Amino acid sequence: MDNFNKPQILYCQYCGKECKNLNSLKQHECRCKKNPNKIDLSYIKRNYTGHIKGYKWVTNDIEQKLVNNNDLINYLNKGWHLGMSIKFKETISKILKGKSSGKASTPEKELERKQKISNSMKGNKNWMFNKHHGNAKQGWYKGIHCDSTWELAFLVYYKEHQLYIERCKEKFKYNWNNENHIYIPDFITDEGIIEIKGRKTKQSLEKEKQFPNIKVIDQNLIKPYLEYVINKYGEEFWKQLYEKG
Repeated sequence: MDNFNKPQILYCQYCGKECKNLNSLKQHECRCKKNPNKIDLSYIKRNYTGHIKGYKWVTNDIEQKLVNNNDLINYLNKGWHLGMSIKFKETISKILKGKSSGKASTPEKELERKQKISNSMKGNKNWMFNKHHGNAKQGWYKGIHCDSTWELAFLVYYKEHQLYIERCKEKFKYNWNNENHIYIPDFITDEGIIEIKGRKTKQSLEKEKQFPNIKVIDQNLIKPYLEYVINKYGEEFWKQLYEKG
């Protein structure tokens, strides 16, 4: 019984060193000085941060491995990630096959997913046409303050085409969520009162319903004005047009 409970002693096949367990044995043997195929670290210098210059630690099927940066891409291409074996890759591929089509779980969610993709792809590829970017830079142009580059583009177009435009000062009262609010649109023109609106919200849509006579220039209607100033002054037109100081 004593021999049965006694742990098995493992020895390195190259130098005969005693190891406590199988993992310890494998870690030693791959680095054993008498192993002709050992991992050679003698020529690798570490800097003070502990990183190994010119090499990266990656994981193969058995252990962590040092791979030269020049060979890293070829090594990773052998599997999906960090040297994963092709056999294991094929096993996971079989498990996942047919599990996902890329579509949402319900027809309603799928329609919503497609609509989000469609909305994100609308407009010119130029970043200025993206409603999420580049339209919040403020400044003054010919004595009129602009809250965004879209407002600036609209203002410049009207000014350079000798069209009447000035800042709207008229206040409009409206109700939102059972509360009274004050609304001041952006410009007054010969066409009427204009509001430049890049991103629409539930509140802004409610304002449109309550004031149908106010024309809203959205991300689609702003395009000709942006094209005009970009073609004339460049993509960063506000840097030239906004008054200094």
